[in-house]
Amino acid sequence: MIADCGFQSAIRNFTMNVHESITQSLDNLTKRKLRSLLTMLGIIFGVGAVISMLSIGAGAEDQALGPAVDKTNGPAQHHRGRERVRS
Repeated sequence: MIADCGFQSAIRNFTMNVHESITQSLDNLTKRKLRSLLTMLGIIFGVGAVISMLSIGAGAEDQALGPAVDKTNGPAQHHRGRERVRS
């Protein structure tokens, strides 16, 4: 029975902490509007920069490997040595 009370108390404290954290976060967002705006802009530009760099890298890879890779059949087949000639 004592263990149940401790568990219930922990759940109650956790719920109160989450509620308090959300309330405080929303309060800070409304009080510090410029800081919130600059933070959002930083996140947006950062994510955009990562996406654009990945796109540029993928495009450069496609351009460099374009002749060697056929999009429908996979890598080009290169044969070494002589080909067999049927008689």
